Amino acid sequence: MEDSVVRMSARKIIKEGDHIVMKRDDSYRIMQVRLNRYVFVDKHKFKLDGMVGCPYGSRFEVKNDTIVQVDRHSWKVNIPDCGKGVDNRNIVGKDSNQQLSHEEIMAMKKDGLAGESIIGRLIENSSTFSLKTEYAQDKYIKKKKRKYMLVFVVLRPTTRILIEMYFAKSPAKMCHLRIDSLAQILMLGNIRADMNVAVVDTCLGIVVGAVMERLGGRGNVIHVYHGQNPSRPAVECYDFDQDHMDTLHSFPMEKLNLLKHTGNIVTDDESKPTAVDENEPKVKELKLETCPDNEESSETAATIVKSEVTDNELESNPELSPEDTNDNKSEMKNEESDNCEDTSKNDVDSSAINSKSTSLEEKQNETVDSVDSVKPEKKRYRGTFENREAKRESFAKKLVTTQSLMVSKELDSIIIASKFYPTPLVLNLLRYLRPSRQIVVYSQYKESLLECYAQLRELGCLVNFRLTETWLREFQVLPMRTHPLVNMSGTGGYLLVATTVLKT
Repeated sequence: MEDSVVRMSARKIIKEGDHIVMKRDDSYRIMQVRLNRYVFVDKHKFKLDGMVGCPYGSRFEVKNDTIVQVDRHSWKVNIPDCGKGVDNRNIVGKDSNQQLSHEEIMAMKKDGLAGESIIGRLIENSSTFSLKTEYAQDKYIKKKKRKYMLVFVVLRPTTRILIEMYFAKSPAKMCHLRIDSLAQILMLGNIRADMNVAVVDTCLGIVVGAVMERLGGRGNVIHVYHGQNPSRPAVECYDFDQDHMDTLHSFPMEKLNLLKHTGNIVTDDESKPTAVDENEPKVKELKLETCPDNEESSETAATIVKSEVTDNELESNPELSPEDTNDNKSEMKNEESDNCEDTSKNDVDSSAINSKSTSLEEKQNETVDSVDSVKPEKKRYRGTFENREAKRESFAKKLVTTQSLMVSKELDSIIIASKFYPTPLVLNLLRYLRPSRQIVVYSQYKESLLECYAQLRELGCLVNFRLTETWLREFQVLPMRTHPLVNMSGTGGYLLVATTVLKT
């Protein structure tokens, strides 16, 4: 109990290596805290060393390329009392409305003047600020604050923050999965602690991370992934501890059919590293380039290629006798003698031959110098051999656990949120689900779920089908300015939900 309390209190403090979310107005940006490293945010360059040791939810401001913790109310701008207008009908936007020039404003920034002072000077020298309404003045100050003051709040990554950030940045990578759709997936899948959940996620791993966060380190999450390695960048942003990461298992999507027919996909050969024979000859790639200025070099290159072809034919065709190869060689010698006779008949100036040979040598030297000047590519560091072997062993152990959970039909829920066609995935995973359990399928297209619904109805082992579409509209809630937002997303995708039963 004491360890859990200490662990929870430690998670409330920003530490080196943690992933943080910098919230500025309605925009989010995630980054990792590293000491003595500069970051760039809205044309500002600063280090994150000043936030280490501060609690999450603190407010920071960048002043003179350094980050400083500020109070929640101290950063507000003191607006001079210049009056308020009734409406904005007589205001015309012109550059002459601001009496300060661009050079004077840049001089104030170079002198290190605080953002509050710059905004105050702008308000004092504005000829139209006093004519604006209260709401227009607030909008003007908010715009200037974003330009001259870099103030943000540091938050710990959560499911709500991550999905809002990813959805605003690139909804196509998320399969247009919205926050309300994810909430319904977790509710309809009945996700809770001590459950075994299979998740097919191609939405940057946000569904896998949400399920792991809901389980709280108790249970198992099987991520059915596509490709050689699982791709879930959102899970890394959660900064889960080892107890949470032990509940995460990976299963390749390509081996579902193999598990269906054989019931075993783990072999002893997969966990052993492949041995490399030291006596095996190494193949090197050789390139023969012909120079157009020298005919003799092209002829010699042709003879080399012909001799290599004849040797390869002899090795590949053992039926060829040495006499045949000797005949081929004699033919090649006759051709060379004929070529020599033809060249002897032509009158060639010796000076031209010497000039060609010197030019060839110069070009060869240039190529050698260019090859030497090329820098070798940096090899990617993949860790030591012991670390790779340890990762391979842990992956093999988790694969055995995953296989036992699926073969023994101990899955409590199946969640599919993928860009792939859902019907084959549902039919392959359905046999490992316990009775009276839920299956939830998300897709941004209705037609794929309709066909999946039709095929599942024919099985006879599912009841309580529901195919729904979520609709969401955000509201702005401000004093005397509460109204729906003008811009909204068209759809949050479609959900197909069903419950398994025993077929009699």
